[in-house]
Amino acid sequence: MTLHALSLAAAAFRRNPYPFAATGAIALALNLLGLIHPILSTVAGLFVLPMLYVGLGTLAEAEPGLRFTQALRLALSAWPRTAALGGMMFILFLFLSTLLGISLSALYGDELMVLAQTHESDPAAFSQALLQEINWSASAFGLAALVLLTLGLIALIWMAPFALVYHNMNVLQALRWSVQMTRPHFAALFPALLLWVLFSGLSGALVGLNIILWPFTALFHFYCFRSLGKQAP
Repeated sequence: MTLHALSLAAAAFRRNPYPFAATGAIALALNLLGLIHPILSTVAGLFVLPMLYVGLGTLAEAEPGLRFTQALRLALSAWPRTAALGGMMFILFLFLSTLLGISLSALYGDELMVLAQTHESDPAAFSQALLQEINWSASAFGLAALVLLTLGLIALIWMAPFALVYHNMNVLQALRWSVQMTRPHFAALFPALLLWVLFSGLSGALVGLNIILWPFTALFHFYCFRSLGKQAP
């Protein structure tokens, strides 16, 4: 699945390189809205970026040689489900944040509480203290288990945003479909998820290259979804 999705994503990018790069530039601009006001970045991250990300699948299946306006319209084809996508992203973010908070509290609760009280008025100092004053290696096995658990849960719900749009499901139906489809194919899907996490991390870290990496990551994700859908009975 992984290599097949990679080859299809690369072929789709080669067919329409400029429209995909343009969507990457739009995504970069939306992320930079946080420099103006954090709420703008939050709204873009919950509603606009997921819509553009999922909609790239429609552009991927289009013929080459599109005009920019045609390509942009295809890339924004998921807009009727924007509210549902935003709701799903919020639910997933809340779920994973809660899981992370509970797990870290169980592993490092006392130390985190002391740091939070010491730096309650200075978030930057708190972030620096997290890196410098907590011995993260003291619970290395616990952290490794937390990472694997988080990745496993993400793998189960990874396809839900695409199912919501391309199968015209509601949020709960899409989440249920994703879990039902990924469980029997978990071993084949997990390497693709790890590669997607790598691409996503590089896209967030490499500000210039994310114009290419962000749409390519979306394409890879889309073709993993298509490959998984073909496994349906």
